[in-house]
Amino acid sequence: SAQFMAGPKPIYWLMPWFMILLVAATIDQKNIGLYDAVHKYLYDFIFWIGPIPLPGGGTTLVLITISLALKFLFFSPWSWKRCGIILSHLGCLMLLLGGLVTIIDSEEGFIIIPEGEERNYYQDYHNRDLVISNNKNVSIVFNFDDIKAEDVLKNSDFPFNINIIDKCNNCDVIPSDNKERQGLAKEIMLKYKASELNREENFSGLTFSLIEKDSQEIIGEFITLEDVKQDKFYKNYNFEIVRRKTNLPFSIVLEDFRKIDYPGTNKASNYQSDLTLRENNVRWPVTIEMNQPYRYKGY
Repeated sequence: SAQFMAGPKPIYWLMPWFMILLVAATIDQKNIGLYDAVHKYLYDFIFWIGPIPLPGGGTTLVLITISLALKFLFFSPWSWKRCGIILSHLGCLMLLLGGLVTIIDSEEGFIIIPEGEERNYYQDYHNRDLVISNNKNVSIVFNFDDIKAEDVLKNSDFPFNINIIDKCNNCDVIPSDNKERQGLAKEIMLKYKASELNREENFSGLTFSLIEKDSQEIIGEFITLEDVKQDKFYKNYNFEIVRRKTNLPFSIVLEDFRKIDYPGTNKASNYQSDLTLRENNVRWPVTIEMNQPYRYKGY
């Protein structure tokens, strides 16, 4: 009942369980990596130990939020003498709701900018895309995570279909001598490799064949690897696996980067970057350094 959920007993059971989940995530990150551990124990609503389903951090935090909200709204005597308790409940609710918004709405990524160059996008740590371009103009983008072996990728603008022979989210490259294949596929083969503990370190790849639409003849078998550019696949078509890019409403120029060492050592005490932010015709300088980020328009 609502009165039971607003009482102290649910919190007495839920808080120790959430502490157990925190400990489990801390320990298991050595085996499955930080990203997977956080999602398994703290974000997901259910996690499994063998065939046994258990409530995850998502379920636990939702129940805690419901309990505090019911207590705060309906079962707390509103008086000046109890204002400290009421404010404490309100503060806990704000923290929980703020965490929920962060989980749902926030995105993380990175930008690699050589000194003197400019970027107006950031790249995703985990999500990748298969980008097929024609004469260096992007024609179509497939979500790499959705692609599976034996899939056939089609597009009305292409004179061919793409038959996925093999896919690995994390690949080893081994020598090959298959002269019937094309390009890199003549020299190497892809071998499945277990995911790295830090998923952003995975090295993804695809083995695929192109099939002529009209004749249904196999044009050839090819390999594409993450961030490995090849001059030519078929006619003027190019296939790349890239980390997903998100455009920014402004651009960033890296003017200078500095590594500052402790006196008499090569050990870094600080890193600094002088940036220029450009939006439309406006330019302004910014310096960022360790523990001193710059925030602009929610970024």
